[in-house]
Amino acid sequence: MTTGLDHDLAALRDDLAVRELLHRYAFALDEQDMDLIASCFTPDVRAEYSGHALAGGVQGIVGLLRGAGSFDKTMHHVGTIVVRLDGDRAEARSYTIAYLVGQEDGEPYLLTRGVRYLDLMRKAEDGWKIYDRVHAVDWSSKVPATLAPALPPEFVVAP
Repeated sequence: MTTGLDHDLAALRDDLAVRELLHRYAFALDEQDMDLIASCFTPDVRAEYSGHALAGGVQGIVGLLRGAGSFDKTMHHVGTIVVRLDGDRAEARSYTIAYLVGQEDGEPYLLTRGVRYLDLMRKAEDGWKIYDRVHAVDWSSKVPATLAPALPPEFVVAP
């Protein structure tokens, strides 16, 4: 017999798993781990990035993000997350601050973006997956940057 406590614990586990999925995606972006990025989505995901619908499901997303690998360093910080669970489906709205360091005419710059995501997810056998994503940039700022030396290997974190 399922109790109210069992239901509450299951809902908490699902809520945490949805949040973890969003953080895993951000980590995968910063590591440029295309396999980990792909694992966050269903194969047939519908996606819109900055107003442009992507074709090709998850491979369309991976192709777009692989092309974004021209930045020297990135850090994506996931902030506010609102999750609405409905059985094996969920809607998540989240905000991310993306710090993107690149080079222009040999000079480093920092592009900072305020990004908003609207994700629809479903629970699969291997965990929660995004099957519909809308990515929108609310604001951005570009300034000169100073690059720090590379981190030693012991600072590199595996997912």
